Amino acid sequence: MKSPSEQDRFLSNNGCFKFYGYNEDKDLREKTLFTDRMDLSWEKWLVMAALAVISIILGMIPYVMFNSKKSCLPALSAKSSGSLAFNLTLTVLSCFGGGVLLSTALVHMLPEARYELAQIPTVISHFDSHFPHAEILTLVGFGLIYLVEEIAHLIIGQDGHEHHPVVRHNSSVHSVTFEDRKVFKKPKGSPTSNHEDGVDNGGVTRAMRSILALIALSFHAIMEGIAVGIQENESLWFMFGAVASHKFVISFCMGIELYATRAKLSTYVGSVTFFGIISSVGILIGTFISSDDSNTLAIAIIKALSTGTILYVVFFEILSRERSKKVFSKFRQCSKVIGLVQFMSISLGITAMVLLFTMTGHSHGHDHIDPEATTEDPDHDHDHDHDHYNIKIVRLPLQALNALR
Repeated sequence: MKSPSEQDRFLSNNGCFKFYGYNEDKDLREKTLFTDRMDLSWEKWLVMAALAVISIILGMIPYVMFNSKKSCLPALSAKSSGSLAFNLTLTVLSCFGGGVLLSTALVHMLPEARYELAQIPTVISHFDSHFPHAEILTLVGFGLIYLVEEIAHLIIGQDGHEHHPVVRHNSSVHSVTFEDRKVFKKPKGSPTSNHEDGVDNGGVTRAMRSILALIALSFHAIMEGIAVGIQENESLWFMFGAVASHKFVISFCMGIELYATRAKLSTYVGSVTFFGIISSVGILIGTFISSDDSNTLAIAIIKALSTGTILYVVFFEILSRERSKKVFSKFRQCSKVIGLVQFMSISLGITAMVLLFTMTGHSHGHDHIDPEATTEDPDHDHDHDHDHYNIKIVRLPLQALNALR
């Protein structure tokens, strides 16, 4: 066993204090370490600002598009809200967002949770290697949000799952429906306005569902932000590209979903802003602190639970709502094929994210620690970065081009 001074010199020589230098004064060395951690590079500040600002802008675009009287896309303006183009555009974007979230949950979040659980010694010692830890926790997360919704329905005193259509006698009024409810208000003289003027308890449960989804997505965004924050400047921009490429898509889709649930403007802006800056918070956390092995189990469990939450939102909120829409029944020319259009939109969202994950991959840094190793053999611990996605789909076309040359 090395003496304290020898141990400090060993740590210094092996890179633990390579940026701070060796100093016999322990307090001064710790103060220097903290000061250097506080000194963020301009590149990390730029990454934090870009993630936040671009995410917020993309999240606000749906609200501006659908409410603009002079929209650059006439089909998306409020005046054409009863048109085929408006409703078709909205269902295509919503289904695309559902595909993005579904793919993110199953291709990205679930494998991460499974991998991290498999690396935890406590889990390894108590369960067989083939035990589906992550999948069971995902089902628990799915059941938890289901239970929360049913309890909310019980407390509110009204079933939020209304499926009866609202009878409309004034066809001149522009309106668009989600789950057979209006998004745009009708005039007070409208035959259906009295029915809608009451408290929309179903809207309360949908708002709660949106909040839970926001929490789940935000946790994942924090984890990705931490992954960016711990990177050195050389690999910082690669990680930024991998994280930003699907965070920006999810931000836009979140704006679509918030608009679809008739969220108030304050709720809309607050949710989009919160989700936009949460990754930057993760970057700060990843920069200022090092990974703590004692929290690994809790993080993996929360990731798996969040996956179940996302799955519930995709199936019971997005896809169920789009499939049950009655607004397309008055457009005979497309009512028979709208299901195929929705399927293609969902498939496009899934395919886009799968290709993105395949090309960029997702790395995990972790320590392999031999339980038989002792403190006298510090060289035994070593770090590995594993890429969980095959990038042959990218290499093969490049190899073919090189062969042609």
